[in-house]
Amino acid sequence: MRFLPRREGHGPRVLVVDDSVAMRRLLLRGLRQCGVHESCLHEAEDAASALSFLDRGRVDVLLVDQSLPDMPGTQLLGGLAAHHGRRPSRILVSADLSAETLASAAGVDVPMILAKPFGPEDLARALGGTLPTPQQLLAGAGSLTAAPTLPTAHQTEQLLTTLLSRPVTTTPGAPVLPRPGRRALSVAYVTRRLRTAAVLVADLPLATALTAALDLDPEQSLAEAMMRRRLPGRADQNLPELAEVAASLFVPVGGDVLRTFGVHLPGQLPPPLTAAAVGALRRRLDVFVTIDGFGAGELSLVVPA
Repeated sequence: MRFLPRREGHGPRVLVVDDSVAMRRLLLRGLRQCGVHESCLHEAEDAASALSFLDRGRVDVLLVDQSLPDMPGTQLLGGLAAHHGRRPSRILVSADLSAETLASAAGVDVPMILAKPFGPEDLARALGGTLPTPQQLLAGAGSLTAAPTLPTAHQTEQLLTTLLSRPVTTTPGAPVLPRPGRRALSVAYVTRRLRTAAVLVADLPLATALTAALDLDPEQSLAEAMMRRRLPGRADQNLPELAEVAASLFVPVGGDVLRTFGVHLPGQLPPPLTAAAVGALRRRLDVFVTIDGFGAGELSLVVPA
C-alpha cells in the first residue's frame, strides 16, 4: 500500500510523510490530540507516494521526515513549488539538527523544522506556524564541533517521555555490558569520518519495553513478548527508529552530525570497537529506566573519547 488516504472531511488536511510506521503513528496520534479530525489526517511512506497523493487532492499542512527512502525530505519540500502551484504549509521533521541539515533546509527555503522527539505542544506550534526556521536554529547554534555531548538523566527521561507519549522515570543504574549470556540492544554512532563518537546500550527488559511502547498495538505486543520470552515482532523496525531519534541526545543544535553506524538487537553481539567503547569508564551515564505500564531496565549512554 503506497499511501493511505482517509475518509474526506472538513477542516485543514494534514499529510504525514515518513517511512517508519511507528513514527507516523506518533505523529498522527499527536495531531489528534491537537484537535485535528481523523478524516483530515493522511499518511504516505515515501516521497513518491506523497507526490501521488498531492496530485489527487488538496493538502494544507505537509509534515515530511528528512530521512525518506527515495529522497531527502528537504529535496521533496524544495521541489513542491515546481510540482504544485499552491504549496501547503511545509514542515521538515528531523532528529538531526546538525549544521549540515539546517543549511540544507535553509537552502531550499523550508519554513519550519519540527525536531524529534516532539510532543503535542510542538505539533500545536507546527499547526499554528510558530516553529523555528532553519535560519533561526543556525543563528542560535554554537560553533560547529565534532565532539558529542553526554546527556543528563533528565534529558534522557524527557526524550523517552516525549517519544513514547507516556511517563518515563530514571534513577541511578548499573552499566550495561553486552556479552554472551547477557542480551542487550547496542547502538553505535559515528562521525562523518566513521569514528565511534557515542554508544547506547539497553538491556533486554528495557529493549522489550521500548519496542512494545512504540508498537501499533502496545498492550498486545507486550503480552506476546512476555508469553514468548522474546522481543516483540516489530523490534527490528521500532528499535532502529528509536536509535535514530536518540542520536539527538548526543548532538547540540548546530553540532556536527552523528550517523547510526550499527544497531545490534539483543542476541547480536556488537563488533569489538563498539564493545570496547561501551566499557569506557569516563563520560558515561548509567540509569535504570521505568516506562509506565511497560516495564523497566538498565540503559547506558557512553561518549568514549
